[in-house]
Amino acid sequence: MKKIRTVTIGIPAYNEEQNIAGLLQSVVNQRTKGFTVSKIIVNSDGSSDRTDAIVDDMNRIDPRISLHRDGKRKGKMRRLMELYHMNTSDIFVQLDADIVLADRYVLIKILRPFADETVTVVSGNNQPSHAVTYIQKLMNTWYVIWYHMRRDINGGDYIQNLHSCAMAVRRDFLPFIRLPYDFTSDGQYMYCLLKKLNRKFVFADNAIVRFKLPATLHDCVLLVNRGPDEQKRLQTMFGSGITEYSVMNLWHKAFVLGKELLRHPIDATSAFCFSQILDHMPKDNTHKAKNGLFETLTSTKNLSQGGI
Repeated sequence: MKKIRTVTIGIPAYNEEQNIAGLLQSVVNQRTKGFTVSKIIVNSDGSSDRTDAIVDDMNRIDPRISLHRDGKRKGKMRRLMELYHMNTSDIFVQLDADIVLADRYVLIKILRPFADETVTVVSGNNQPSHAVTYIQKLMNTWYVIWYHMRRDINGGDYIQNLHSCAMAVRRDFLPFIRLPYDFTSDGQYMYCLLKKLNRKFVFADNAIVRFKLPATLHDCVLLVNRGPDEQKRLQTMFGSGITEYSVMNLWHKAFVLGKELLRHPIDATSAFCFSQILDHMPKDNTHKAKNGLFETLTSTKNLSQGGI
């Protein structure tokens, strides 16, 4: 008889009153097969808006939903570590609070690879939601081009395909995780840790989750300045050999870019130029995390600037 796996879903949240209900409703609507979702925990990071009240309201709809709050602001990485310690299920699924599961089968698609007992971590495929502003359109266009570049590298086993915004982890791997609190690249950290421990990663390309890219220039600048030295820090933690995880064939990259330029010459050219400006602009370390806290990207929390 096949074992029915237990699943806990953990969601760190800070001031997500415009997003959290949509995410929780998409989670509650998920179909299950071969697993049961026993807990849905929202770990509120000292939210000062209606996030906590909305979660409490959702608890009346589905008692599996619970709110963990202590009134303090600690930062996302600390909240994730708390959720890892709370987990007692076979599989832990972490979701960002500002995403939505695109259909009713996303959890099935993310959890299906665990039928292979050697699989430790599975990532969903985060794709941008509808763009409202011109800046957001540029960001969305470049993100989709980048997705086509990285999607099939090594059968999906590529560092840039591990997205922590929608990720499932076996319980026995959680004790090895020590997220740096002033870090943003937790997906890349997770990938390096997997490789160090010789564990297997799967990219569930068909498990689509929708997320919002920044809709303003101010937020784009904040985003690229959040962790300018994190690649160096990853090398310090895991060794210089991690650079091979990010290798991409330049001909492949040029082929994909050229294809998109031919299909959408104006949009792709504009998006490429904008991405280069962001990548090469001087990095401002004043936007780095202080005690694990980052300046909020307000446009990703505003429904009027990009609905999911």
